[in-house]
Amino acid sequence: MVKLAKLKSLSKYTVYAVALLVGILLFYREMRLSAIPAAEKRIPFRLEEEEVPTPKRPGTRSIRIVGPPIKTLRFELDFRRQPRPLNWRYLERIDKRADVMLEGFVDAEGLFVINRVNDRGHPKAGRYIREILGTWRFMPYKTGRIRYYFNVPTNMEHMKVQIDLRALQKNKRYVGLYDEVEDGMIYFFEGIDQNNVMMIN
Repeated sequence: MVKLAKLKSLSKYTVYAVALLVGILLFYREMRLSAIPAAEKRIPFRLEEEEVPTPKRPGTRSIRIVGPPIKTLRFELDFRRQPRPLNWRYLERIDKRADVMLEGFVDAEGLFVINRVNDRGHPKAGRYIREILGTWRFMPYKTGRIRYYFNVPTNMEHMKVQIDLRALQKNKRYVGLYDEVEDGMIYFFEGIDQNNVMMIN
């Protein structure tokens, strides 16, 4: 009986000791928590995935383009040099069956140098065309060969005059690396409908 009483007394003291230890630990925890800022006290129930926000794509206002301005130039007859027009009705009066090919070269300064004339009809028609086109000068934005084909008797649309510009290239002396050159008025004719003229480029 004495031993049983001693065991009960020891158990009671053990419970009191454990309770006191728990109380001390809780008090210590509260003291530590009181020293932590309020924003850091919250312990999340579960960890959430962190998302890295996708940066907004910049608009045109935030893009700065640096470089020389791009110009659009027109390669065409230089009317300041007063080219003479080719009169189609006069050409028909010379030879209604005229079939002429004239080839020339546009040099770096825009001068049109005539290389050859092939005339299958009356030679006077070829001489007239050569005389007129010999007065033509071009804006110096392209250089190279141009061929003019004149077919007076044909009734096919776009076939009375054909102008082959495929051998022309940019003239680096007057055109920047990134500048664009478009074809303008390459001919000066009177008495012929524009639908009868075709440019090949």
